[in-house]
Amino acid sequence: MIEFIVDHIPLGEEKWGTSVLLQRLENSSSELVDRLYKRMVGAAPSDADTLGNYAIFLARKRGDLDEAEAYFKRALEANPKHVNNLGNYANFLADQRGDLDRAESYYQRALEIDPKHAYHLGNY
Repeated sequence: MIEFIVDHIPLGEEKWGTSVLLQRLENSSSELVDRLYKRMVGAAPSDADTLGNYAIFLARKRGDLDEAEAYFKRALEANPKHVNNLGNYANFLADQRGDLDRAESYYQRALEIDPKHAYHLGNY
């Protein structure tokens, strides 16, 4: 039943429904979460939120750092001013890649865009 839902849930109509399903599945089946994310990216390949969230999933749950970085880059190409993605990518670079110089540049970009919401930068 869950596999049917993952394969057939309407995408783009009610984003919250997909988000709830992803949250519930994340602890039980990373394969189904991955499958659903791939469908979501296929349906909306320029959605910065989906791309950034998939990058986080790939890094945290799958441990696929190269693929995660590719999706962070796609997310930022889709929306270069997305503060959460800038901050999450900066955290990824610092924590996973040990690249503090690049991380700092992404933190700076996020702060330039939205200096009042620096607390968003630690979500990764």
